[in-house]
Amino acid sequence: MDWLRSVAVGIITAAAGGAGAGWLAHLCIGWYRISSREGASGCFLVAVAGFGCLAGFAVGLICARVVAAGASAGFFRELGLALGVTAALLGLAALFCRQGADRPPTLDGRELEVEIEVRLPAGQVPQPLRDDDIPPYVTITADSGGRHQTSGPLRLDDAWLEEGRWIVPGAVALETSDPGKTLGVRLPGQETQFFRLPLPARPDPAVMGWGPWLDEPTFGNLTPVAPEAALAVRCRVRVTEPDPDAPAQ
Repeated sequence: MDWLRSVAVGIITAAAGGAGAGWLAHLCIGWYRISSREGASGCFLVAVAGFGCLAGFAVGLICARVVAAGASAGFFRELGLALGVTAALLGLAALFCRQGADRPPTLDGRELEVEIEVRLPAGQVPQPLRDDDIPPYVTITADSGGRHQTSGPLRLDDAWLEEGRWIVPGAVALETSDPGKTLGVRLPGQETQFFRLPLPARPDPAVMGWGPWLDEPTFGNLTPVAPEAALAVRCRVRVTEPDPDAPAQ
């Protein structure tokens, strides 16, 4: 009879563990940006939920047998301990997964973006966009993990001439908290040039101003760009939503 009661506790705990693990997997799909391509996210969810069922059954059976060996055995005592341990394990797993995720940084709860200025080499002018060309863009790529990448447009129409050199503005959403970031810049008719982006994992108000010009880009194969063809960039972090407490302009 004790074993039947223990198995029943294990089955109930398995259901709870599977449901909790499935919900955690659902959160991880968003936290770790697991693609739905070819059913990857669905397979991940099913696999984690299945593991949660097995782990839940094992935890329930062990807890039930531990309580059954004592003087105050009982179904609800066994079930309560098993569900409590399962909930604690799920909570620890969720905390671990949350801390390890590459979450978009925020400032006072507001989303951030990186404003970019691209300075062309002396004597070079912004080339008009041809019908068969890719629109100019800027990217930010995380150096580790899933190498999450976001992109944003460069605004050729807003370019201006400053001290004899053209400057093209742009912006891209900051969606990675990876401490290592690479900035990519592609202009019409040119190969993409890459820069090391000196931004902290969690930007603070100190990086809201313009940083120094970065003028040592490389190509995708890490070959340095010749000085006469090298772009220069500078950036600053800004919030993407207006501050509700800021006075109206």
